Amino acid sequence: MVSQIRRDGDGGKTWVMAYGDSISDGFGASDMLKMGYVNLLKEGLKDVSPQFELLQNSAGFRCVNHQCFRPCRNDSYCQEALSKNVSAVTMFIGTNDCKASNWNEENFKKDYVELCKSFRNMPSKPDVFVIVNAPVYKDGFGSVNVTLTNKILPQLVPQLAKECGLGDDQIIDVFNAMGGA
Repeated sequence: MVSQIRRDGDGGKTWVMAYGDSISDGFGASDMLKMGYVNLLKEGLKDVSPQFELLQNSAGFRCVNHQCFRPCRNDSYCQEALSKNVSAVTMFIGTNDCKASNWNEENFKKDYVELCKSFRNMPSKPDVFVIVNAPVYKDGFGSVNVTLTNKILPQLVPQLAKECGLGDDQIIDVFNAMGGA
C-alpha cells in the first residue's frame, strides 16, 4: 500500500487522509486514543517514513447512505475533506450504515461508490484505499446489527471498491486481519 502513494505533498510532506466514522477514531477499542485505527495508521506511516503526515477526518454517526441519520454528503466536515490536497485517502466507513434505522443495501452500494469516486476525483487525484471494517462482536453495540457488519459488509466492500475502479492492492481487509467474526 505505502509504496504506491505519491510523495508530492505540501511542505515536503506526504499527506494521507483517514476518512471515517467513530469506529475509525477507536470507539469501542480498549484504549481509543492509542488503539484506534487513526492512531495506528499514523504511527505505522511514521515508521515507514517521517515524511508521512496524517489528516484525520472522522465523525461519529457518519454514514454513507444518503437517507441515513447523518449522511456524508450533508456533513460540512465531509465536504471539507473533498477539498484537501492529499496524496492518499483511506475510507473506513460503513458501520453506522449497519444500524436498522439506516440500512438500505441498494442505497448503500450506490452511495458508497459515489463517495469513493468523489475522493478519486478530488483536485489532488489521491490514491484511494478502502477498509473492510473491523468485526463487531456484540449485537447491538452502538445499535449496529452484527449480521450486517460481519456478514454483508465484508463481502460488499471489496465488490464496491472494484466498481469504483480500485485494485486489489487498494482494499485493506481489517475484518479478516482481526480474525473475522
